Amino acid sequence: EYNKEEVSSQRKEVNKKSWNSDIPTWDFQDFNDPLDNDTAIKNIWDDATAQVNIEKKNVTTTGPGNDDATKEFVRLPIEYQFRIVQMNYHVQHSKDTPHHIALRDFMKIALPLLYGKWDSAKFEKGNHRSNSDGYRRELYLQIVDMCLACASKFQNFSDSQCYYEEQDSTKRRKIICSFENNGDLLAVSKVIFGLQVAKLREAEKRSAPPPALRFSHE
Repeated sequence: EYNKEEVSSQRKEVNKKSWNSDIPTWDFQDFNDPLDNDTAIKNIWDDATAQVNIEKKNVTTTGPGNDDATKEFVRLPIEYQFRIVQMNYHVQHSKDTPHHIALRDFMKIALPLLYGKWDSAKFEKGNHRSNSDGYRRELYLQIVDMCLACASKFQNFSDSQCYYEEQDSTKRRKIICSFENNGDLLAVSKVIFGLQVAKLREAEKRSAPPPALRFSHE
């Protein structure tokens, strides 16, 4: 049963513990984010649960789809889980999704991956990982792949729908961007390129041994 106080407490805990404050800002000004509205959390949670249940029936779905994948994703901060579900929903319903909405949700997922500190001990499978063990971060890589799939589905967010108002194609959307020496559009390109580099680097690493085996260099 939905408990507003409990959800509010969870959200405060997520904001405190998820990723550090060094993550650059990229967002539409005065955007009404349902995840910032406690009264909307129940509907979002219901939608997220329904989406995960649908994906469980489709083993070809990238992301929280089968039981094992779902177990791994619940390690992530709950707000981040919501945003992953939102992004995957946009990819599956790209014809009906406004491109600027897909872009915003993409950035909410991608920025922590590139500029935050990924907690391998907490997020990766096995409870035996560390950020310095040198092995592939499987869940990290999976989410990077999901972000790149989203960017590809929306033409790498290069079309005018992302940056100009639908009602007036000459009126630019107001965007808050803290990337140093980068405009908002260039920042998006920089993030996509960063994800591509991250994928290549992570894919080159070896898979981590199972928890029963100790890392040789520890």
